[in-house]
Amino acid sequence: MLFFGIYTLASTPPVFAVGDAFLPQLVQLLATRNLQPHLLVFPTWDKSTLFRAIGERLRFWRNVRFPVTWMCSTPEEVKAFKSVGFSAIECHHNLFCDECTFKVGPSERTFDAVYNAVLRPYKRHNLASEVKSLRLVTGSVDGRSRLNELGVAHAVVNDRFLTKSEVNDVFGMSNCGLALSAEEGGMLAATEYLLAGLPIVTTYSRGGRHMWYTKENHRLVGADKNEIARAVQAFCYEGCDRESIRRQAVARSRHYRTTLSEVVKKITGTMSFDPAQITGRWFLENFVPVQSLPDFLESFDGVAFIRNELRGKFA
Repeated sequence: MLFFGIYTLASTPPVFAVGDAFLPQLVQLLATRNLQPHLLVFPTWDKSTLFRAIGERLRFWRNVRFPVTWMCSTPEEVKAFKSVGFSAIECHHNLFCDECTFKVGPSERTFDAVYNAVLRPYKRHNLASEVKSLRLVTGSVDGRSRLNELGVAHAVVNDRFLTKSEVNDVFGMSNCGLALSAEEGGMLAATEYLLAGLPIVTTYSRGGRHMWYTKENHRLVGADKNEIARAVQAFCYEGCDRESIRRQAVARSRHYRTTLSEVVKKITGTMSFDPAQITGRWFLENFVPVQSLPDFLESFDGVAFIRNELRGKFA
């Protein structure tokens, strides 16, 4: 899911999908405009246990003047939101991942494991310290000097920002993907691994990445570097059916896209997209980034948004 902007799912009435971190900025942009959109808000960090101390943020959510439905990654999140009076439904934000970009590649397996993650402590890179042939992919390339501190100085890591297509190429060179945080959101990289046919070595976690797991596509281990290394080696030796892993992930995407489509239809009375026909590319084409958002919102004529050329325009 893209976090800095909106996915435009319908125009009459407007229905926007948005990450919760962007909600305050979107509300501010809407404040001076004659628009009454329905907002489908996706939590991007685990909210299942947060309400005991959420305070000011909870008050802000309650004061949003537009209709809001919380689209949660787990049943536990749904229960948490409903317990304080919000409308909520289970609909995992990784449905936005693009299976046209992430797919099974022909590459020879060069690395035992790949870990696609920001170089921050909560990602627990140190748990991969015993994985012998380790590939790291990160958007925080300025943090490469911290690899020794993170316990993975032996890893190969990109020294520039990689495109999604280049990331997929790295996945094709790897035997499995790693998911090592104890708590975060739905972890986009975990679903991208699966769409590329990569099985996952994962620790126990909160946030929702487990909602995509099947018996075939992962090994769940304790937060122990030796357990993780052994699980990685098992995938290296035993292999897996990458096409089957991808098919299961695509099917899970369609399951959540069907839920999303039904929510939009309930609001508008019409089906905005066919979940059986679209791919993640459709969502990219209907995303409006933050830099284009003021002009896009201003173009609403009461029925539709006139500035359609601003959808999917990222540069």
